[in-house]
Amino acid sequence: MIKRTLQIYNMKEYKYPTKGGFIPTLTTYVHDDGVRDAILVVPGGSYAYVSPGEAELVAMKFYNAGFNAFVLAYTVNFNGTSLKLQPLKDISRAVRVLRNQSDNLNINPDRLTLCGFSAGGHLVGSLAVHHNIKELNDEYFSESNKPNKIILCYPVISSGEYKHEGTYTKLLGESPTEEELTMFSLEKQVNKDVPPVFIWHTRDDDVVPYENTILFKKACDEAGIPCRMYIFESGVHGLSTADEDWAQRRYGEPYTYEQIITEICYAISHNEQSSLPFPFNEVTTIEDIPELMGRWRGTTFNLKKKNDDVARWIDMAIEFMNEQ
Repeated sequence: MIKRTLQIYNMKEYKYPTKGGFIPTLTTYVHDDGVRDAILVVPGGSYAYVSPGEAELVAMKFYNAGFNAFVLAYTVNFNGTSLKLQPLKDISRAVRVLRNQSDNLNINPDRLTLCGFSAGGHLVGSLAVHHNIKELNDEYFSESNKPNKIILCYPVISSGEYKHEGTYTKLLGESPTEEELTMFSLEKQVNKDVPPVFIWHTRDDDVVPYENTILFKKACDEAGIPCRMYIFESGVHGLSTADEDWAQRRYGEPYTYEQIITEICYAISHNEQSSLPFPFNEVTTIEDIPELMGRWRGTTFNLKKKNDDVARWIDMAIEFMNEQ
């Protein structure tokens, strides 16, 4: 397996105000024996962090199924600066980089699927409906940024009745305009140029209501977009692969935390810890970060259980990807 990390911008191109030198990245999980179909994995995290539990663990499932897989570590709102279009620019650039480097990465540029979780599902869905907006024009890469297919896993979709408040606040700030909310309420933006969709949710999700998925499916049906939907009866939010590896937190490398770690390290080295969000304003050394990360996310003692019913989604998604 060829595993390496690629920066998707150079320093001069990347404009979001992070501290510490972070630039969004692609991490590769590539077979070295010829051209294969590709999948880009986009973890969730409410646009506040990029979840390691939906990154390498997921990529390896698809890699072991024969695909060349990639994980996007995109820009998140850790320092209080609303993101606006930045994550959408990141994923658009990532798709273009993959197609531009398809020969070197052993992938078929015409068979590229994007798979997003929760807020990452919102980001994938945003590219699916907005890939042709002028703000995503790229002077460095002429390749298309449109996915060939998309997989949305318990996605944030709507800014309306079933909105996940934290996701939209991190993305658009405390006082978004109606125009911004409408733009990023994806069920209102589905059009005939959206690629085929595989989407799933659990009815028990008490973080992002499953009605988000219902709304997107209805919009796809009305636009004539092929959309395969599964609503599983039970399961918590953030199930990822829903198997024993997930339950035991065998996630692989937590490289998706790079932006947060670089910003914390910068604050420590410049004695600016007070500028960090709670509880990171209490940090004194980098050794404090893992414990503080657990407190911040509230998952230190959260017990996880595998869900064999939901874990079937990966095989279903692979069947969807293999369809012509």
